[in-house]
Amino acid sequence: MSHSVPSCPKCRQPMQTGFLVDRSYGANVQSTWIAGEAHTAKIFGMSTGSLTIDEKQVHPMTCYRCTVCNYLEFYAYPLQAEEAEEAETMLLRPAQGTSPIQSQQLLRGSSADED
Repeated sequence: MSHSVPSCPKCRQPMQTGFLVDRSYGANVQSTWIAGEAHTAKIFGMSTGSLTIDEKQVHPMTCYRCTVCNYLEFYAYPLQAEEAEEAETMLLRPAQGTSPIQSQQLLRGSSADED
């Protein structure tokens, strides 16, 4: 989806559309904003050091940079319905070499998480 490019709120000059990149484990992905509080994922009651993410709350961040004064302004536009479904499907597909049953067992929370 295309959004209108704002004028710089500081100097009223044109802004350039861009985005921030998160570089992790050999992948370059667009930074996102997630609604809500951050919660650490747990496996067997122990913290994994990773965050749990509700894919329905993910908003890719778009950045606009002023071409004159270099002011940056960020927007977190919501995913379109088809993009959100695709992202959720990608995260929930079985790992290579596992059956769907094994994957469901891996995704199921521990009994400690249910309390």
